[in-house]
Amino acid sequence: MNKICFVTETYPPDINGVALTLEKIINGFVLKNYSVSIITPKSQRSDNQQSSGLSTPITFVKGFAFPFYREARFGLPCRSLLYKSWSVSKPDLVHIATEGPLGYSALCVANDLNIPVVSDFRTNFHEYGKYYGIGKLRKLIFLYLRYFHNKTDRTLVPTKKLAEFLQKSKFAKISVVPRGVDINLFHPRKRNPKTKRTLGFEDDSFNLLSVGRLAKEKNLDLVIDVFFKFRKISNKVMLIFVGDGPYIGELKERCPDALFVGYKTASELSEYYANADLLVFPSLTETFGNVTLEALASGLPVLSFDTAAAKELVIDGENGFTVNVFQDKAFVEKAIQIFDHVDLGNIRKNARRTAEQNCWDQIIRRTEKEFMDVFNVTKK
Repeated sequence: MNKICFVTETYPPDINGVALTLEKIINGFVLKNYSVSIITPKSQRSDNQQSSGLSTPITFVKGFAFPFYREARFGLPCRSLLYKSWSVSKPDLVHIATEGPLGYSALCVANDLNIPVVSDFRTNFHEYGKYYGIGKLRKLIFLYLRYFHNKTDRTLVPTKKLAEFLQKSKFAKISVVPRGVDINLFHPRKRNPKTKRTLGFEDDSFNLLSVGRLAKEKNLDLVIDVFFKFRKISNKVMLIFVGDGPYIGELKERCPDALFVGYKTASELSEYYANADLLVFPSLTETFGNVTLEALASGLPVLSFDTAAAKELVIDGENGFTVNVFQDKAFVEKAIQIFDHVDLGNIRKNARRTAEQNCWDQIIRRTEKEFMDVFNVTKK
């Protein structure tokens, strides 16, 4: 196995967990001297520009944005293009990261040409509908996702809990491969008063941080509820939103005192993590939630519901804080307990130790093993 084609509806310069995770994995395979190619729609942020990663051949296809969510795009079906390309230069394995029209085209063509296929279940699309007026389609979307993944040779998921859920839902051939973090980029050493002031934080404030897409499904009103509760106790509290998205107008209207700084990446993002005091992450729709691991690597305590990455990585009161899912009142109360009573020094140290066990080198090796297992089995 040498030639691997990655098919995805999102890739940097898109800024989201799927795109950034996939870039790390692809770069890892390039460094291992695999022959790698990428098929993806051109991003709204891109004018045929390569991503910030290593030089990798990219084939751009036509795509379209969701009417209700302009930041997200689907690739249009392109079976003829794939037949032509893969008949001339056949990949040893196809990795499909997303289940849209482009991903389905790749799945059909790969099956027809007897190319092994590994897929990712990275996004709970079936859970998003209720936030955008298509909640009645939830069951239909989930049936499609099961059909899609069961036509692949293996589906990779980031957590054990998700694997158990999908297996009970009759998804076949599931393997768990967690996500990784750059433990050199995200590091507690970046926490210092000078950087804190540069970012706009007040010297003596307790800084609440939210990182990610500003979208309805992220449950961000609960972040604001926590901030309002803190403000009743002390004026020395700041709320910083790192990210952008379709819900930003509503958030600004509800909380004009919050600081909205837009998307941040790489070193700049790592400084926000390291100089904040608590990451407030109440999303209930994540399959993983990269921000949890990035915060832990930065020595930043996380307050999250007990699901996705937090379920796997966070031990309540030791390296962060968790609350049972859907318990919004308990979530706010836990935040107040942290603010009033908890010394975060040891929790910061423990958070860092947890992240150090999830560096990207380990994750890429595990992904490579999954690919190789599939290739060997299908070629017998």
